[in-house]
Amino acid sequence: MKKVSLKLATVLMFVVLMSSAAFAQPGSGNGKGMADGTYPGISNLSAEQEQQIEKLRTAHQKEMLPLRNQLGEMEAKLRTLTTGDKVDMALVNKQLEDISGVKLSMAKKREAHKQDVRKLLTEDQRVQFDMHAGKGKGGDCGKHGKGQRGGGQGNGNGNGYGNGNGPRCNR
Repeated sequence: MKKVSLKLATVLMFVVLMSSAAFAQPGSGNGKGMADGTYPGISNLSAEQEQQIEKLRTAHQKEMLPLRNQLGEMEAKLRTLTTGDKVDMALVNKQLEDISGVKLSMAKKREAHKQDVRKLLTEDQRVQFDMHAGKGKGGDCGKHGKGQRGGGQGNGNGNGYGNGNGPRCNR
């Protein structure tokens, strides 16, 4: 049982470290979109759609902010737990599990937000949205602009959905 726990802890630690490294990488892209309230690749958003999407975005940001803050605190605690002279792997493993729980919650909220936005789109707009989702050029509330948490996918200065890791799509 201890061997399984140690292997699991090692794998989880590797995943956390690799994801942190990935977030630190600079992106490539024009940095436009979402951060400035637009959705690249989606044509003909009506004023009403833009207004509804902005309301969803604001609510999503408010919902995600405490989770992002909590995640930052948990990751800082993990660094503290893993850099001492005597590392308590039971505490490290517990912290990793807690971090995973927050990340899972954030991922679920991001996907719910994405689906809420999709519901506001016409069939043609949804196809455009889905084709650009996760490609760094629009759609999936990610990979646009520089954002607050660094890296981002591009050189934009927006604080909106800047991501790769901007404000983590308000993760």
